[in-house]
Amino acid sequence: MRTDLMISLPKLIRSKQWSLEESALHLKTTIDCVEGLLAGKIDRFQVEPLITMLTHAGMKVRVEIVAA
Repeated sequence: MRTDLMISLPKLIRSKQWSLEESALHLKTTIDCVEGLLAGKIDRFQVEPLITMLTHAGMKVRVEIVAA
């Protein structure tokens, strides 16, 4: 799940063509955090803050649980 969120955020940033400053503003986080996202530093992020950043950017996050 964390991996999917870490993939989604940089894709969103690139699709919107946001600068680091714009990304930090829209995601309500710091430029250092955005740089970590873009560099794929997954170990720096937990699931909940990633979800929060996506919702700040106007995205909806849905968790799907299916039988194995």
